[in-house]
Amino acid sequence: MREGARQQQITRERELRQQEIYRQHEAQLALIRRAQTALKELGFYTMAIDGQVGPGTRRAIGEYIRAFEIPDRPLTEDDIAVLERHAQAGFRSLAETREAQARGFTTRRDWKAAEAAGFPNAREWATARRAGVADYQAWRGFRNSGFAGFREFEQAQTRGFETRRALERAERAGFETAQDYAAFVESGAPDRDTFERQRERLDAARRAGETCLEAVSERDWPSAAPLCQQAAAVFRNDDALISARATADRQLDLMIAETEAERQRLERRLENAKDALSLAESDLDNLAQGSAEDSDEARAEAEAMRDQLSREREDLAQALANADAGLERAERGRLRATCFGEREAQRWTAAVAACTAALNADPGDDESAEILAIAEAEREAERLRAEEERRAISLRNARHDSTQTITALDNFATAGGAF
Repeated sequence: MREGARQQQITRERELRQQEIYRQHEAQLALIRRAQTALKELGFYTMAIDGQVGPGTRRAIGEYIRAFEIPDRPLTEDDIAVLERHAQAGFRSLAETREAQARGFTTRRDWKAAEAAGFPNAREWATARRAGVADYQAWRGFRNSGFAGFREFEQAQTRGFETRRALERAERAGFETAQDYAAFVESGAPDRDTFERQRERLDAARRAGETCLEAVSERDWPSAAPLCQQAAAVFRNDDALISARATADRQLDLMIAETEAERQRLERRLENAKDALSLAESDLDNLAQGSAEDSDEARAEAEAMRDQLSREREDLAQALANADAGLERAERGRLRATCFGEREAQRWTAAVAACTAALNADPGDDESAEILAIAEAEREAERLRAEEERRAISLRNARHDSTQTITALDNFATAGGAF
């Protein structure tokens, strides 16, 4: 009986030892699996998580030890707990850990995301994320912009504004975009209406300049002269436009003179042709009234001469009409050039006269009509300013005279005078 009990006890102790060995083996496998999992998360281990310490596991542990500068020894459970904390943070070396922590980051994910977005530290990264900003350059712009919210800042940026102050200045002046407001400031105009007129004038002058150069190249002097005058008066440092204006003016004057001279020659030739035709018709009438002895040949010659002179008269009349049309067009060009020139020189009274003449010559000339309206308004404004100045001078003179009178009366009374 005692022998049987003893045998049972031995069996029981053997089973307990086997269970302990199995438990320790399972604990070791779990510990190795934990290490493999953490090493895999850090990128050191790439094989299956099996709890076996093979070449891959040993290599991964060696890389981890070197990366984090820890003693080269078997990993304890405490070491594996530290490894898991490293895996949770995601840092892959001691150098990475120190660099990120020096900037305030606790995880590699945040550190790399902030670094990719250009953020220098965790504080600004976190603040920017709360404001909905994912880019450091955008954050810097927003931080110094004066806007309360990032969305408001983004909307302002679409209009070209980087600060709330600049936006408010532009809106007070009546401008929607930073580009327009910058152009307004650069122009020196006192208000938006004046600026818009100046910009329209510049745009018109720019278009006129392009057409001017084309007209000069085509030797279309009636078209070139007013356009070149308009453009060169605005772009005063543009040598090409200044040269084109001088050429167009000179050639237009020459064209007018030559066309006028040609017209006079055509008039004389037409009168001579009319006289010659009248004589030919008279000769033909005489032949028709003559005797039968007059040959048919003479009458045929007279008719041929009459027809030739008639055609010559018609050709000359057409040539004269063409010359008149050319002269009229050239003179309209000169009138338009004078109108544009007086407007750019801001001689409003002369501009009214010149543009009125241009409009009378061509009632369909919209540009001259527009300039005439501007010139009349400016001339009236000049008259009102001059009248106001005259009133101001009269008032100053009256005050001066009153002061002198009062002074004289005070002096008289001081001297004992009486009325």
